[in-house]
Amino acid sequence: MPEQTAPGAPELLTLPEAAERLKVSLRTLRNIVRQGGLATIRISARRIVIQADDLAAYVASRRGSA
Repeated sequence: MPEQTAPGAPELLTLPEAAERLKVSLRTLRNIVRQGGLATIRISARRIVIQADDLAAYVASRRGSA
């Protein structure tokens, strides 16, 4: 069952979900984060998420750079 969020709350993605959306491995996503390409939010000691809007902004910033 999907997690319920408050209306208007930002969509949060786990690292595996974000990697799947980018069609990259989890290792590649972690490298992007480590290099400062994407901001993360630490929810707890073991749970890190990325805002979907930040992921979309990252993709937009990478367009045409290949």
